[in-house]
Amino acid sequence: MIDVSGAQKPLSPACSTNLTTSGLGLLYRAYRYAQDASQDPWEFAVEISELHAVGLTNADFRWLLCKGLVTHAREILTADGDRRQFDFGDSLRFCPRSCFQLTEAGLEIASTMFDDAISASMMPFVRRPAQSIAAEVKPKWDGERHRFFVCEQLVKEFKVPSPNQETILTAFEEEDWPIRIDDPLPPGSQADGKRRLHDAIKGLNRNQKRNLIRFMGDGTGEGILWELTEAPPSAQ
Repeated sequence: MIDVSGAQKPLSPACSTNLTTSGLGLLYRAYRYAQDASQDPWEFAVEISELHAVGLTNADFRWLLCKGLVTHAREILTADGDRRQFDFGDSLRFCPRSCFQLTEAGLEIASTMFDDAISASMMPFVRRPAQSIAAEVKPKWDGERHRFFVCEQLVKEFKVPSPNQETILTAFEEEDWPIRIDDPLPPGSQADGKRRLHDAIKGLNRNQKRNLIRFMGDGTGEGILWELTEAPPSAQ
């Protein structure tokens, strides 16, 4: 049984198999795939139909949401664009386009249950040499010139103001480029804040002069991660 901080009772044996083994396992695998592919975790958010197929019910989703273990959004279907788009909300109502992913609390629990098995299954396909030097590489945001570098390689230059993207880069620069920071954008409603952060992250990943870095949400809608997508020439 799972020890969930703040829960009054552990999961009952009746619901533990589908919910923990199948449901959390599927959500955690999707998160790990997104992480390994250097993608925003929302790009791998799991559709409600897939979770229903492994035995989860809407009541399971509501319990997970109330316990802060998952978050959800409605996928918006568009005719163009190379990224998935979502309408974020806080309700306990779902639709056929509802998608889910784990929060930080959910990831902490799922990682203890599934990390070894999923890592082993992915091992034959994982090849990420850029990450071996990630700890030695720090990007550089020049706020005065509105230019962004990785190992002296120009990655982005803002010809017109992009307040949200530049706020994120400024926050990373001020904190000396940790792997994760909290969302630094001005507060708004929870749904609007998640959407604004999602759009800003997409903007940071678009139109890079050289694709050396990938920004991602942390799966909670409240934080931002970064990682290298390849080793810059000066770091090889």
